[in-house]
Amino acid sequence: MERRNFIRALIAVAIGVPIAVEGVTFSRLFYQRLTGAEPSHDRPTGEGVDVGEDLLPATDAGETVTEMSLEAAGETEWTFRMVVDVTNPTEQAYRLKLGPVSLGDGSTVGETISTGEMAPAESTTLSGEWTVPSGSTVTGIWAGGKTGEDSVTERVLLAPIEEPA
Repeated sequence: MERRNFIRALIAVAIGVPIAVEGVTFSRLFYQRLTGAEPSHDRPTGEGVDVGEDLLPATDAGETVTEMSLEAAGETEWTFRMVVDVTNPTEQAYRLKLGPVSLGDGSTVGETISTGEMAPAESTTLSGEWTVPSGSTVTGIWAGGKTGEDSVTERVLLAPIEEPA
């Protein structure tokens, strides 16, 4: 009897979960249509950063991602490239660090790179390349910004990056 009950419960879950998900989706669409509310496409701060967006919104400096790409570098490895334009509008020195890179399997690869100390009102470009195993999905990068005694360090999730052809 125990096995029969387990199978019934498994079937109920297998059918119930997709129905619940579709029900929630339908109710949101219905609510938006009924109230005229516009759907939100905003990502939470610090998640899914894409080209043209600020890497660390919590800092006073500007760190705009200008390039993210994944290129084949051989049969067994790819190169993840990221370029960030950094502007220090503060009245103190600022430093941006990037790396290591987070992969879809939970591992991290690569070294940390840095702008070094940037003087007030200074701008620079930080460009880094990290070698990842071919077939990997790059999901994020560790980023840290420091102005005086204030510092922010977080794992920044990246928007999906196209695999090399």
